[in-house]
Amino acid sequence: MTQFWLLRSPGIHPIMPLKSSPRHVGNWRDGAKVDPQNEILEYVLDDDFPGKPKLFYPECMVPLIHKDLLNVLLSFGVTNIQFFKASLYNPLTKTFLQDYVSLNILGLVPLLDFKNTKFEKTSNIGAHDFDVSSLSLLSGNIINYPIFRLSENVSAIVVADELKCVIEKQNFPGISFSLPENWSG
Repeated sequence: MTQFWLLRSPGIHPIMPLKSSPRHVGNWRDGAKVDPQNEILEYVLDDDFPGKPKLFYPECMVPLIHKDLLNVLLSFGVTNIQFFKASLYNPLTKTFLQDYVSLNILGLVPLLDFKNTKFEKTSNIGAHDFDVSSLSLLSGNIINYPIFRLSENVSAIVVADELKCVIEKQNFPGISFSLPENWSG
């Protein structure tokens, strides 16, 4: 049975969050293919919070990933992703960082154990994405994706243990993993 982990990207303090990201190019959280029509997707760092850009911004509607992390996914054999040209503008240095791409994770997997997941009181159970304080995943299911989103909580990006180990060997700063029961979101 495969152990699953939740991919996190808190960054290394001080981080430079995004001020703006694309929102008009389809729903990148529903697991379906998107077509941004060959445009370069534009992101802007927030100069109110000087720091280092993160390697992965999964929290925005159109996730942004550094090419080094993307290359690890591709080298591992991940095929359920799409990636597109992106431009990340740093207003402090007035430069465009070209080593990022927009990432779409294909496929939503229904793996949430509703009985053992602890939901936040403010959650709307049955909604497409709700808040949990402790996540529980069903065991025994065969999952063919090394990285995926949960269909019941699309903000959760889940990775198989084998992929987690490969990513960890790269020692990427600010990338971490948590067990489902220790994840909230």
